[in-house]
Amino acid sequence: MKVVLNRGEIKISFFIVGCLAALAAASAQQLSFETSVRVPGQYLTPHKICSSKGLIFSVTYLGNLYVQNNDGSTYSIVYQTNLSSNALTGIACRTQYVYVTGEDGYLRTIQSESPFAIVATTQLTGSPLSDVNFVNGHLLVSQGQGSASAVSRTVFLYEFNPGDTTLKISLPKYRVQQTYGTTFEPGAMAVYDLDTGTQLGIIPSPGLDADASYADNRYLIFLSPGCCGAGIWIYAIKPLLTAFNAPPTPQFISYYNDSAARAGRWLVAGSEASAVAVFDLTKSPPRQVASMNLLPFSGRTEIDAAEARDVQILSYNPEARSMTIMVGTSWTYPDTPSQYFLKFTW
Repeated sequence: MKVVLNRGEIKISFFIVGCLAALAAASAQQLSFETSVRVPGQYLTPHKICSSKGLIFSVTYLGNLYVQNNDGSTYSIVYQTNLSSNALTGIACRTQYVYVTGEDGYLRTIQSESPFAIVATTQLTGSPLSDVNFVNGHLLVSQGQGSASAVSRTVFLYEFNPGDTTLKISLPKYRVQQTYGTTFEPGAMAVYDLDTGTQLGIIPSPGLDADASYADNRYLIFLSPGCCGAGIWIYAIKPLLTAFNAPPTPQFISYYNDSAARAGRWLVAGSEASAVAVFDLTKSPPRQVASMNLLPFSGRTEIDAAEARDVQILSYNPEARSMTIMVGTSWTYPDTPSQYFLKFTW
């Protein structure tokens, strides 16, 4: 029997096939719970977690450093110590060393393998320190409530108050080579040349309380942390680098977020409402493809009992189409986990 399809039937067939393919792709994108770990302390803001050489390093508001196996299973604690009676505010991992900043004004350099010895403790200016980044062989250390991100030879700095500057620190001498933010730009992200310290321009805050950032070689992302922020603003880095004072319109995600991290096409965002979501950045606007409520795994019912104050992508395997996500929360009840480990597959 010969079957003949007319042009209209062929179009309908292609449409049905396309819909089925889209549904299959959507169903393949899943966010699943792996395990949780309880450590004393709080992860109040981003930049408290990093990973290196099969280990996870994290610092807490109580001044503790934790080292855990990045084994994809139990994430057991292999080392812990109290570094300060003040809060630890930032951490950056490199191959040989881990760099930790604190409200006590000290930058600590720690070996990235056992016995995790402290090899240097440096007081930079006497002011409290916030986050720390590593770029082009230098450390970028922010002071006060400053928050900086860096891409290649460009520094993005948001200052809450005058004096929330960022310092470029030379290694291994720990000398201040450059200071960014000496001119306070209220309500804006100031942009600087990494080497010369020259201010290249300013990016006005795209929304209310959009005062934190995540940057990599493809995107600059503004965050509005807390329960009531408007969401996430995403700038493509390449066009932004040529138009600081007249930045292009960012893409916007309406999501009450505290933290964000990216791997490949996926943006992971953690919210104040104890949830984590994954967005596809190849879509315009970015589309949410998976989400998870952490409350059922927290043992409590308060909406913010597992607020996702920090998210870190521990592993990313595009060939296996999977990645592992670590979430740090700020709750410290005896029966509440402070770390959650999730797996995203697509």
